[in-house]
Amino acid sequence: MRQKPTPKSPIFKRRRDAVPKLLPARTVSAANRIVNEIREALLAGKFHSGDFLGTETTLAGHFNVGRSPIRDALRSLEAMGIIDIRVGLGGGVYVADGNPDLFAEMLAIQLKLVGVTLEELLYAIWAVEGMAVDLAIDKLTRSDLETLFAILNDLRGLLDRPQKFVLRSMDFHSALVGSSHSRALIAQATMLRYILFKHYAEVITPRVAQDVFGSLEKLLRHIDARSHEAARAQVSEHYRMARDFLLSTQQPAATESGRTESKRLRRPSRLQIDR
Repeated sequence: MRQKPTPKSPIFKRRRDAVPKLLPARTVSAANRIVNEIREALLAGKFHSGDFLGTETTLAGHFNVGRSPIRDALRSLEAMGIIDIRVGLGGGVYVADGNPDLFAEMLAIQLKLVGVTLEELLYAIWAVEGMAVDLAIDKLTRSDLETLFAILNDLRGLLDRPQKFVLRSMDFHSALVGSSHSRALIAQATMLRYILFKHYAEVITPRVAQDVFGSLEKLLRHIDARSHEAARAQVSEHYRMARDFLLSTQQPAATESGRTESKRLRRPSRLQIDR
């Protein structure tokens, strides 16, 4: 018969030691307080990119905390992309430069976690790009236009290489939204394309690439002509085409899943067989 472990037995000691140690509540709350105060100061415009916040020692003194909570807070802020920690001569804690790509990746992951559907993503990029095109017609420079035509020319040579075509077409859309010179729209579009790229890359074919190229060619022609109405209409046509194509590629999988589920539901239970 197995002997029940006592508080003094080695097995009991190992189990007790295996329990993870939690940080003291005051340390966690102090770190959170520091993070919140620095974030609020940034949102209030008290700090700007590149501003020096201090060293670990001076910040600990400012917030009247020990080294442990200040390090926890700085690690959190660095992970959020809010600060840069530099070492060596002139080192310390600085407000980070803006990084829309970091924001885009983080938000893209959050959207996946909450279960945003492919159709919802397509409607979102449709809205963002439609607004960006409107602004681009009024704000794009000669350099912006030359970049778009250069990318379009590259796409023409990639019609028989769909994977490379998708990658370069993402550059076209980035340059298109970039021509709006709206950082808010650029960040949103970057995030949405970050998710959608995988869907396009998995199902693109040479025939679809030709259709996409024709659509983008028309869009650029309307933008070059500074025609707001025609450009908006072409954006809508482009994303209707993209929506119909991408959603159609999901139908076989959904149908097959439905058949499997149907078979599973029709399969007689063991109880029914026994009867």
